[in-house]
Amino acid sequence: MDAAFGEEWQADGLRTLGRMDSLSEMLEQAADLAVGLPGADMAAVSLVTDQTRIEIAAATDPIAGQAGRLQVELGEGPLFRAISRQVVVYLDDLHSEHRWPRWAAKVSGDLGLRSMLTYQLFTDGSELGALSLYSRKPDAFDPEVVDTGYLVAAHVGVAVSQIKERKSLQSAIASRTLIGQAEGILMERYGLDGDAAFSALRRVSQNRNVKLREIASELVRTRQLEGLSDAAADERRPD
Repeated sequence: MDAAFGEEWQADGLRTLGRMDSLSEMLEQAADLAVGLPGADMAAVSLVTDQTRIEIAAATDPIAGQAGRLQVELGEGPLFRAISRQVVVYLDDLHSEHRWPRWAAKVSGDLGLRSMLTYQLFTDGSELGALSLYSRKPDAFDPEVVDTGYLVAAHVGVAVSQIKERKSLQSAIASRTLIGQAEGILMERYGLDGDAAFSALRRVSQNRNVKLREIASELVRTRQLEGLSDAAADERRPD
């Protein structure tokens, strides 16, 4: 395979990433595509979680996953630099890497890795994670591969964003449907209008310090809800 990364199946693979429904399956496919770049022996994809922590979400080889987790455990490594500064980090020889000495010593000595290429995954300034390529050989990635890898990372970043946006929208629709069902129960049981039913649910949510969706789910599932009668009575009282 040449460094232009132009084979039709690879181009098709990149285009289909954003249309996949499962984030984990998409990341696995992305790693498989990335490891096809010349010089790469293995690849891994890392994601920034809601808690601003980094997790290794996919890897083509256990060693690649271990190399990423070591960075998280040690609190040092190119992942942090790539993700926080929107840069491409190329380590041409881990034996002589001095910026992250503890991590470099472990991955080169214990895992047998010699070079690494890491790209930030981002869209519109959002830090989503990183795509990392590893090689057992020093200076494994030529400039053309570095440029092509950036294109691959850009596709992966867009795909991550698209899948997360769809999941968020689906979750919002499901929540609204569930809350609507709970409102219907209140309207029938207590003779409330829609606004009053929603206010009663929100009052219970605030009093119990439980998310509104969970309150609605409990009512729809059990037809009972602690504090509901009092909240409904408050909504029926004239101002």
